Amino acid sequence: MKDTIETYGKLGDLLESLPSHFVRCHQSFAVNLDAVRSLEPTAITLISDESVPVSRRMRASVREALFEHIRAEHR
Repeated sequence: MKDTIETYGKLGDLLESLPSHFVRCHQSFAVNLDAVRSLEPTAITLISDESVPVSRRMRASVREALFEHIRAEHR
């Protein structure tokens, strides 16, 4: 299932209204952690096979959020 939502405004403001399993991975991108297949140093691969960039600045926080999300699923 591929949904696209177009909106105007700041990504940071939008993320405040989304559930916590949405995380910003780049200045212009955010991902749903439920849709992540793999995490590489510079990109996330989604279950749809799309690749989303991960900035160096956000790499550690994305990795931490993904691992916490995985741990929470297994509790």
